[in-house]
Amino acid sequence: MGQARQGSVSLSAIYSMTGYGRGQASRQDRVYAVEARSVNGRYLDIVCRVPRELAALEDLIRARVSDRIHRGRVEVTLSVEYPTGSSRNFILDEEVALQAFEAMKRLSRRLGIDETPSLRDLLTIPDVFRLEEPADSAESAWPAVQVALDSALDELLEMRRLEGDRLRADLLHRIVETEQLISEIQLRSPQVLDDYRQRVAERAQALSEGVKLDQGRLEAEVALFADRASIDEELVRLSSHIEALRGTLQSGGVAGRKLDFILQECNREANTIGSKASDYDIGRLVIEIKSQLEKLREQVQNIE
Repeated sequence: MGQARQGSVSLSAIYSMTGYGRGQASRQDRVYAVEARSVNGRYLDIVCRVPRELAALEDLIRARVSDRIHRGRVEVTLSVEYPTGSSRNFILDEEVALQAFEAMKRLSRRLGIDETPSLRDLLTIPDVFRLEEPADSAESAWPAVQVALDSALDELLEMRRLEGDRLRADLLHRIVETEQLISEIQLRSPQVLDDYRQRVAERAQALSEGVKLDQGRLEAEVALFADRASIDEELVRLSSHIEALRGTLQSGGVAGRKLDFILQECNREANTIGSKASDYDIGRLVIEIKSQLEKLREQVQNIE
Protein backbone atom coordinates (compact mmCIF):
# COMPACT_ATOMS: atom_id res chain seq x y z
CA MET A 1 0.00 0.00 0.00
CA GLY A 2 2.75 2.45 1.01
CA GLN A 3 4.91 1.67 -2.00
CA ALA A 4 2.04 2.12 -4.45
CA ARG A 5 1.22 5.44 -2.85
CA GLN A 6 4.83 6.52 -3.16
CA GLY A 7 4.80 5.82 -6.88
CA SER A 8 1.61 7.82 -7.50
CA VAL A 9 2.69 10.98 -5.67
CA SER A 10 5.04 13.59 -7.10
CA LEU A 11 7.77 13.95 -4.50
CA SER A 12 9.35 17.32 -3.76
CA ALA A 13 13.07 17.45 -3.02
CA ILE A 14 14.28 16.61 0.45
CA TYR A 15 17.85 17.31 1.50
CA SER A 16 20.46 15.62 3.60
CA MET A 17 22.66 17.87 5.72
CA THR A 18 25.89 16.31 4.44
CA GLY A 19 27.58 17.55 1.29
CA TYR A 20 30.60 19.11 -0.38
CA GLY A 21 31.05 21.54 -3.23
CA ARG A 22 33.82 23.53 -4.88
CA GLY A 23 33.75 26.46 -7.27
CA GLN A 24 36.15 28.99 -8.69
CA ALA A 25 36.14 32.15 -10.76
CA SER A 26 38.87 34.39 -12.19
CA ARG A 27 39.33 38.13 -12.16
CA GLN A 28 42.38 39.78 -13.68
CA ASP A 29 45.40 37.90 -12.33
CA ARG A 30 43.60 36.13 -9.48
CA VAL A 31 41.61 32.93 -9.14
CA TYR A 32 39.08 32.83 -6.31
CA ALA A 33 38.36 29.32 -5.08
CA VAL A 34 35.54 28.45 -2.67
CA GLU A 35 35.06 25.16 -0.87
CA ALA A 36 31.80 24.49 0.99
CA ARG A 37 31.26 21.57 3.36
CA SER A 38 28.17 20.79 5.41
CA VAL A 39 27.47 18.30 8.17
CA ASN A 40 24.61 17.60 10.58
CA GLY A 41 23.55 20.34 12.96
CA ARG A 42 20.44 21.17 14.92
CA TYR A 43 20.39 24.73 13.59
CA LEU A 44 22.13 26.64 10.80
CA ASP A 45 25.74 27.34 11.79
CA ILE A 46 27.91 29.04 9.15
CA VAL A 47 31.69 29.16 9.59
CA CYS A 48 33.67 31.36 7.16
CA ARG A 49 37.39 31.23 6.53
CA VAL A 50 38.58 34.03 4.26
CA PRO A 51 41.89 35.86 3.69
CA ARG A 52 42.38 38.77 6.06
CA GLU A 53 42.21 41.40 3.33
CA LEU A 54 38.79 40.04 2.26
CA ALA A 55 37.30 39.81 5.75
CA ALA A 56 34.62 42.33 4.75
CA LEU A 57 33.09 39.63 2.51
CA GLU A 58 32.14 37.37 5.44
CA ASP A 59 28.71 38.92 5.95
CA LEU A 60 27.92 38.71 2.24
CA ILE A 61 28.99 35.06 2.16
CA ARG A 62 26.91 34.21 5.23
CA ALA A 63 23.83 35.91 3.78
CA ARG A 64 24.15 34.04 0.48
CA VAL A 65 24.59 30.69 2.23
CA SER A 66 21.60 31.26 4.54
CA ASP A 67 19.43 32.07 1.50
CA ARG A 68 19.96 28.54 0.21
CA ILE A 69 20.67 26.35 3.25
CA HIS A 70 18.48 26.26 6.33
CA ARG A 71 19.96 23.69 8.69
CA GLY A 72 23.35 22.12 9.44
CA ARG A 73 26.90 23.26 10.05
CA VAL A 74 28.31 24.82 6.88
CA GLU A 75 32.01 25.60 6.51
CA VAL A 76 32.97 27.96 3.68
CA THR A 77 36.64 28.47 2.80
CA LEU A 78 37.73 31.16 0.37
CA SER A 79 41.25 31.17 -1.02
CA VAL A 80 42.96 33.38 -3.59
CA GLU A 81 45.30 31.75 -6.06
CA TYR A 82 47.82 33.63 -8.16
CA PRO A 83 48.72 31.96 -11.46
CA THR A 84 52.34 31.80 -12.59
CA GLY A 85 53.51 35.17 -13.81
CA SER A 86 51.17 37.19 -11.64
CA SER A 87 52.41 40.45 -10.19
CA ARG A 88 53.47 39.32 -6.70
CA ASN A 89 56.70 40.61 -5.17
CA PHE A 90 59.02 38.80 -2.77
CA ILE A 91 60.05 41.29 -0.08
CA LEU A 92 63.04 40.50 2.12
CA ASP A 93 63.78 42.70 5.14
CA GLU A 94 67.57 42.42 5.11
CA GLU A 95 68.04 44.53 8.23
CA VAL A 96 65.81 42.25 10.30
CA ALA A 97 67.55 39.21 8.81
CA LEU A 98 71.00 40.55 9.77
CA GLN A 99 69.87 41.37 13.30
CA ALA A 100 68.42 37.91 13.68
CA PHE A 101 71.61 36.33 12.31
CA GLU A 102 73.82 38.18 14.81
CA ALA A 103 71.45 37.39 17.69
CA MET A 104 71.48 33.68 16.80
CA LYS A 105 75.30 33.64 16.65
CA ARG A 106 75.54 35.29 20.10
CA LEU A 107 73.11 32.74 21.50
CA SER A 108 75.18 29.89 20.03
CA ARG A 109 78.33 31.22 21.74
CA ARG A 110 76.58 31.62 25.10
CA LEU A 111 75.27 28.08 24.89
CA GLY A 112 78.64 26.73 23.80
CA ILE A 113 77.25 25.45 20.53
CA ASP A 114 79.54 25.50 17.52
CA GLU A 115 76.85 26.13 14.95
CA THR A 116 76.30 28.91 12.44
CA PRO A 117 72.72 29.91 11.66
CA SER A 118 71.58 28.91 8.16
CA LEU A 119 69.53 30.82 5.66
CA ARG A 120 66.74 28.31 6.24
CA ASP A 121 66.74 29.27 9.92
CA LEU A 122 66.45 32.95 9.10
CA LEU A 123 63.54 32.48 6.69
CA THR A 124 61.47 30.83 9.40
CA ILE A 125 61.50 34.04 11.46
CA PRO A 126 58.32 36.10 11.14
CA ASP A 127 58.63 39.37 9.22
CA VAL A 128 61.97 38.48 7.64
CA PHE A 129 60.24 38.02 4.30
CA ARG A 130 56.77 38.33 2.86
CA LEU A 131 54.96 38.10 -0.43
CA GLU A 132 53.60 41.46 -1.39
CA GLU A 133 50.44 41.06 -3.40
CA PRO A 134 48.61 43.75 -5.34
CA ALA A 135 45.88 45.40 -3.32
CA ASP A 136 42.58 43.58 -3.66
CA SER A 137 39.50 45.31 -2.28
CA ALA A 138 36.54 43.28 -1.05
CA GLU A 139 34.22 45.32 -3.26
CA SER A 140 36.12 44.54 -6.46
CA ALA A 141 36.58 40.87 -5.52
CA TRP A 142 32.94 40.16 -4.61
CA PRO A 143 31.53 39.58 -8.16
CA ALA A 144 34.06 36.79 -8.80
CA VAL A 145 33.79 35.42 -5.26
CA GLN A 146 30.01 35.32 -5.65
CA VAL A 147 30.28 33.26 -8.82
CA ALA A 148 32.68 30.82 -7.15
CA LEU A 149 30.48 30.62 -4.04
CA ASP A 150 27.30 29.95 -6.05
CA SER A 151 29.06 27.22 -7.99
CA ALA A 152 30.25 25.58 -4.76
CA LEU A 153 26.76 25.80 -3.23
CA ASP A 154 25.18 24.34 -6.38
CA GLU A 155 27.46 21.32 -6.14
CA LEU A 156 26.96 20.97 -2.40
CA LEU A 157 23.17 21.16 -2.68
CA GLU A 158 23.09 18.61 -5.47
CA MET A 159 25.03 16.20 -3.28
CA ARG A 160 22.64 16.92 -0.40
CA ARG A 161 19.65 16.33 -2.69
CA LEU A 162 20.94 12.97 -3.94
CA GLU A 163 21.64 11.85 -0.38
CA GLY A 164 18.20 13.14 0.60
CA ASP A 165 16.60 10.96 -2.10
CA ARG A 166 18.41 7.92 -0.72
CA LEU A 167 17.36 8.73 2.84
CA ARG A 168 13.73 9.21 1.83
CA ALA A 169 13.63 5.88 -0.01
CA ASP A 170 14.98 4.13 3.07
CA LEU A 171 12.57 5.95 5.40
CA LEU A 172 9.53 5.17 3.24
CA HIS A 173 10.54 1.51 3.15
CA ARG A 174 10.78 1.43 6.95
CA ILE A 175 7.41 3.18 7.23
CA VAL A 176 5.80 0.38 5.19
CA GLU A 177 7.43 -2.22 7.47
CA THR A 178 6.18 -0.36 10.56
CA GLU A 179 2.65 -0.24 9.14
CA GLN A 180 2.76 -3.98 8.61
CA LEU A 181 3.70 -4.48 12.27
CA ILE A 182 0.83 -2.22 13.35
CA SER A 183 -1.55 -4.27 11.20
CA GLU A 184 -0.39 -7.43 12.95
CA ILE A 185 -1.14 -5.85 16.33
CA GLN A 186 -4.60 -4.80 15.10
CA LEU A 187 -5.31 -8.38 14.07
CA ARG A 188 -4.02 -9.77 17.36
CA SER A 189 -5.74 -7.26 19.67
CA PRO A 190 -9.32 -8.76 19.60
CA GLN A 191 -7.91 -12.22 20.27
CA VAL A 192 -6.31 -10.94 23.49
CA LEU A 193 -9.76 -10.25 24.94
CA ASP A 194 -11.07 -13.68 23.94
CA ASP A 195 -8.02 -15.36 25.47
CA TYR A 196 -8.50 -13.41 28.68
CA ARG A 197 -12.19 -14.37 28.88
CA GLN A 198 -11.27 -18.03 28.45
CA ARG A 199 -8.53 -17.87 31.11
CA VAL A 200 -10.86 -16.21 33.62
CA ALA A 201 -13.58 -18.75 32.97
CA GLU A 202 -11.19 -21.67 33.34
CA ARG A 203 -9.72 -20.27 36.55
CA ALA A 204 -13.15 -19.55 38.04
CA GLN A 205 -14.38 -23.00 37.08
CA ALA A 206 -11.40 -24.62 38.73
CA LEU A 207 -11.92 -22.65 41.92
CA SER A 208 -15.69 -23.16 42.09
CA GLU A 209 -15.41 -26.97 42.08
CA GLY A 210 -18.36 -27.54 39.78
CA VAL A 211 -20.62 -24.72 41.02
CA LYS A 212 -22.32 -22.91 38.16
CA LEU A 213 -20.52 -19.70 37.22
CA ASP A 214 -22.14 -16.29 37.54
CA GLN A 215 -21.96 -15.27 33.88
CA GLY A 216 -22.68 -11.65 34.75
CA ARG A 217 -19.71 -11.46 37.10
CA LEU A 218 -17.52 -13.09 34.45
CA GLU A 219 -18.53 -10.60 31.79
CA ALA A 220 -18.05 -7.71 34.20
CA GLU A 221 -14.48 -8.88 34.89
CA VAL A 222 -13.82 -9.24 31.17
CA ALA A 223 -15.29 -5.79 30.49
CA LEU A 224 -13.06 -4.25 33.14
CA PHE A 225 -10.03 -5.87 31.59
CA ALA A 226 -11.09 -4.76 28.11
CA ASP A 227 -11.38 -1.17 29.25
CA ARG A 228 -8.03 -1.24 31.04
CA ALA A 229 -6.13 -3.04 28.27
CA SER A 230 -7.76 -1.50 25.20
CA ILE A 231 -5.18 -0.16 22.74
CA ASP A 232 -7.56 0.83 19.96
CA GLU A 233 -7.09 4.58 20.44
CA GLU A 234 -3.32 4.26 20.64
CA LEU A 235 -3.25 2.20 17.44
CA VAL A 236 -5.33 4.81 15.63
CA ARG A 237 -3.05 7.61 16.79
CA LEU A 238 0.10 5.64 15.94
CA SER A 239 -1.22 4.89 12.45
CA SER A 240 -2.06 8.59 12.04
CA HIS A 241 1.46 9.62 13.07
CA ILE A 242 3.00 7.12 10.66
CA GLU A 243 0.85 8.54 7.87
CA ALA A 244 2.02 12.03 8.86
CA LEU A 245 5.62 10.83 8.51
CA ARG A 246 4.92 9.69 4.97
CA GLY A 247 3.14 12.91 4.06
CA THR A 248 5.97 15.05 5.42
CA LEU A 249 8.57 13.06 3.50
CA GLN A 250 6.56 13.42 0.30
CA SER A 251 6.06 17.16 0.83
CA GLY A 252 9.84 17.68 0.99
CA GLY A 253 11.44 20.96 1.95
CA VAL A 254 12.94 21.63 5.36
CA ALA A 255 11.40 18.64 7.14
CA GLY A 256 13.96 17.30 9.63
CA ARG A 257 12.65 18.88 12.83
CA LYS A 258 9.02 18.08 12.00
CA LEU A 259 9.91 14.45 11.28
CA ASP A 260 11.79 14.25 14.57
CA PHE A 261 8.77 15.58 16.47
CA ILE A 262 6.39 13.12 14.79
CA LEU A 263 8.71 10.24 15.68
CA GLN A 264 8.66 11.32 19.33
CA GLU A 265 4.86 11.05 19.25
CA CYS A 266 5.12 7.62 17.58
CA ASN A 267 7.38 6.42 20.37
CA ARG A 268 4.97 7.73 22.98
CA GLU A 269 2.08 5.73 21.51
CA ALA A 270 4.21 2.60 21.06
CA ASN A 271 5.28 2.75 24.72
CA THR A 272 1.65 3.06 25.83
CA ILE A 273 0.60 0.11 23.68
CA GLY A 274 3.40 -1.99 25.12
CA SER A 275 2.45 -1.14 28.71
CA LYS A 276 -1.32 -1.64 28.27
CA ALA A 277 -1.42 -4.79 26.16
CA SER A 278 -0.86 -7.75 28.47
CA ASP A 279 0.08 -10.07 25.64
CA TYR A 280 3.37 -11.64 24.65
CA ASP A 281 2.82 -11.43 20.88
CA ILE A 282 1.81 -7.76 21.00
CA GLY A 283 4.78 -7.03 23.27
CA ARG A 284 7.10 -8.63 20.74
CA LEU A 285 5.57 -6.63 17.89
CA VAL A 286 5.90 -3.40 19.90
CA ILE A 287 9.60 -4.11 20.38
CA GLU A 288 9.98 -4.49 16.61
CA ILE A 289 8.04 -1.26 16.03
CA LYS A 290 10.29 0.63 18.47
CA SER A 291 13.33 -0.79 16.72
CA GLN A 292 12.03 0.54 13.40
CA LEU A 293 11.23 3.90 14.97
CA GLU A 294 14.76 4.17 16.34
CA LYS A 295 16.21 3.45 12.88
CA LEU A 296 13.88 6.07 11.44
CA ARG A 297 15.01 8.57 14.09
CA GLU A 298 18.69 7.94 13.32
CA GLN A 299 18.10 8.62 9.63
CA VAL A 300 15.97 11.68 10.28
CA GLN A 301 18.90 13.28 12.13
CA ASN A 302 20.57 13.58 8.71
CA ILE A 303 17.69 15.47 7.06
CA GLU A 304 17.61 19.24 6.76
